[in-house]
Amino acid sequence: MSALQRARSKVEFFCRQRQSDLLYGSDSQQYDRDLADMDSITIVMLIAVNCVILVAPLILIYVLRSCGVIGLFPAAVKTELEREEILFIKEGVSMTVRLRSFRAPGRYAFFNVKWGIGAFAVTKKRVVGYRGRSNCVLDVPLDHSKIGALQFSAKGEKTLCAIFEASEFDEKQSGGVELRFGLGDVSQVMTILRRVTKSVR
Repeated sequence: MSALQRARSKVEFFCRQRQSDLLYGSDSQQYDRDLADMDSITIVMLIAVNCVILVAPLILIYVLRSCGVIGLFPAAVKTELEREEILFIKEGVSMTVRLRSFRAPGRYAFFNVKWGIGAFAVTKKRVVGYRGRSNCVLDVPLDHSKIGALQFSAKGEKTLCAIFEASEFDEKQSGGVELRFGLGDVSQVMTILRRVTKSVR
């Protein structure tokens, strides 16, 4: 058996072991011994395999977003927005939901960050944001009595932030919520938000 074949066998064994017991479970000493037995070719191949495993999902997300497969408003919602006259819309954008001391029925998060691909829009009637195609994270009418509790700001030149207290819009919830949408150039949407709301910092 050649050195390359032996290396491949070791990598295959190591990867199977990783899948079966998540890096040997609590037996870190056995992991260290196996790692010490590996030659440089094996280690390089192992690193390459893990890089592919880590990078492949990111590449897939990028391709799907570029093709307009993810991060879109649901068709029914898009139709409603068009009826309301869209002032600004951008889909397939990176976004995060940050929760601080957040409480809701059956849920608590001291600090939690969720990343996703979503969409953001402003119409003549409301401000809407989605994470994925089914998770509506923001839907506030412009004539809402507490629209002033929703604070918009620019984080750098490319990211729009929307910050609010959950209890302002749902009495069953409490804690801070911060939404970040990577819109590219936020100057246009900031100008629109200044015009239609009083919630821009």
